[in-house]
Amino acid sequence: MSAPTISDPAVMATYPQARRRERDALLDLVALAPGETAVDLQAAGGYVADGIRARFGPQVQVICVEPTELRHRIPSVHRVCADPLHAMTSLADDSVDAVIGLAGLHHSEDMVATLRECRRILRAGGTLAVCDVEAGSTNAAWLNGFVATHNPAGHDGRFLPFGGIGALLRDCGFAAVHETRRNVPWCFGSEIDMAHFFTGLFGLALAPARVRAAVKSQLDVETSTHGVEVGWPLVYASARRPPA
Repeated sequence: MSAPTISDPAVMATYPQARRRERDALLDLVALAPGETAVDLQAAGGYVADGIRARFGPQVQVICVEPTELRHRIPSVHRVCADPLHAMTSLADDSVDAVIGLAGLHHSEDMVATLRECRRILRAGGTLAVCDVEAGSTNAAWLNGFVATHNPAGHDGRFLPFGGIGALLRDCGFAAVHETRRNVPWCFGSEIDMAHFFTGLFGLALAPARVRAAVKSQLDVETSTHGVEVGWPLVYASARRPPA
């Protein structure tokens, strides 16, 4: 699998609310108490890790697993693990309470090995919560089409059909598996903001005006007096490691 696309490190800081619904929907699937530990799987610059800290408090430790150079953007308040997703050897068995992954599974070299690693590091009763792009969706076509063409590093994500993540979780020994589709639109103040965000986030070697036109033609864009929403459908899945 390819690494995440090369992107502008400032874009998430410039538009911190753009993907808020996507992250909030994922964090709704877990509950963490002070003293517990969570893993941000394929953490990139630590966006989910920051959300965990904001929602559950600084007494929850967050370990960011990020094997690429993107890890250098992660704030120093989080512990960083540079292991690949399918072999998190720096993390001990039964050592964390939750594993949370936002749209990173499609970059794993081996999804089954990754999910088995998640089960290994989770304590009994611990929660896995992930979301990802669905095969055949508009955003799958955007990522493996437009982004793959116009990002210097390309994009070659392996997206699963609906039900695929849940099936893998059951095969890997998880219990209480639940999978659902959700549309979690990305939100902007204007189409200009939208264009700059998409250009930066996906590292597109194009003028924002061309990106704006492409987003409007390939994705579901709704503009109103309140701003702009870009439809972003994802599959959300949660499961638990059963008691020993």
